[in-house]
Amino acid sequence: PEEFVRRAQPDDVGVLALLEAEHRAAVADVMRGGPEWLREHSLLGASGWASAIASSSCCVLVAGLDGVPLGFGLMRMLDDTATGVIPAIYIHPGARELGLGDGLVAELLAAARTAGMRAVESTALPGDRDTKNLFERAGLVARSIVVSKRLD
Repeated sequence: PEEFVRRAQPDDVGVLALLEAEHRAAVADVMRGGPEWLREHSLLGASGWASAIASSSCCVLVAGLDGVPLGFGLMRMLDDTATGVIPAIYIHPGARELGLGDGLVAELLAAARTAGMRAVESTALPGDRDTKNLFERAGLVARSIVVSKRLD
């Protein structure tokens, strides 16, 4: 199979919305911290993806095999801190271990450098070793661990 990573185009909005829904379901069902992450990261949906693709302060990438998108990476570039923030990166479970995630992270880092960002940040939820390992392979390392206890 031929792998690809490319900038998202307006005609990718539908598949991005489907992949986002798949990603959010996995976060809700499997990950510690998932419900909190979902509350903090609103559903983009088709209109949000269309806006992100059109925005000069966002980088939206799709990755896949043989022309079929199977994952995405989203980065928002914050001019005030010169930081690229990756709120979400996702590869369909059946397409993992093929290097698509590594390709997404490499392209997001390249886009951040091109845009003049001084740093790139993201979050890996507790127990999500795959995402943590993906980021560490690209040189992103933990700089803090947030702990929390609900009191209600």
